[in-house]
Amino acid sequence: MPPFAAIRYERPAATLRGLVSDYFVFDSEGPEAQNVTNWMLPTDPVIRLTLTSAPILVEMGEDSWVRRPTAAFYGPATRARRVRTNGGVTIGAGLTAAGVARLADLDLSRHRDGIVELERIVDAHAAARLVADLRASDQGPDAKPILDAFFLQAMSRPHRSEGRIRDFDRALRQQELETASDFGARLGLPPHTLRRLANRHFGFPSQTLIARTRFMRSLMAITEAGATKGYAAIDAAYFDTSHFLRDCKRFLGMTARQFMALDTTYLDVVVRARRAVIGTGSPILDKHD
Repeated sequence: MPPFAAIRYERPAATLRGLVSDYFVFDSEGPEAQNVTNWMLPTDPVIRLTLTSAPILVEMGEDSWVRRPTAAFYGPATRARRVRTNGGVTIGAGLTAAGVARLADLDLSRHRDGIVELERIVDAHAAARLVADLRASDQGPDAKPILDAFFLQAMSRPHRSEGRIRDFDRALRQQELETASDFGARLGLPPHTLRRLANRHFGFPSQTLIARTRFMRSLMAITEAGATKGYAAIDAAYFDTSHFLRDCKRFLGMTARQFMALDTTYLDVVVRARRAVIGTGSPILDKHD
């Protein structure tokens, strides 16, 4: 970890399993923490709470950057993007599809690869109270009980389609799943129901979600093995290397080797820390019971 930065991962309360994937605290300070560019990989929905007045800018397209709200809801993402930070503390929580459905009955296809203020997703008073409680905390070990309390209250009522959402989520993480028709056969759902479920509760069509999971499984394996071993670790579902490279362009905007040649010091530590505490380097690869 760079000497000016610190990171903390926590598991949510056991009763939130399958709803909230992780909690994290990112902290940095001093001159070296100013105008630092980090990378975010494709991921599931995330809430990020910025407890600093210093601006954090998020890349939203080519030469397009937006300032992240103090309390931000990130929709499901298929694109790697850069983030420019200037020190301070960010506290966050990764959400599953079932967790988002309990938190707010959203159509996630309207939030794909996007960011909105958290108060547009949950009660504005509750969002403000969460930020205030975290500001008043030690912004370290105290964060977990505060986040647990917030989500236990906000996610107390199951969504009417939660069974199907969880079944879909479990199926998505199976390595042998390759096509949308595989989904339909596994879940016993007609194509139109499957399409509606995927878009509304996961943000993208089934085939996009399968490709994203396959790609992230391969990228994590490659980064863990090291660039010198080439693409030998890619998922067996890929027809060949060119198939994988097309997905690299789609989800990274470049080849995996080009990405690994960038300065991704902070991202590398995030992946290692999450893997050590949660078990995987990306929420997309978590196994949900």
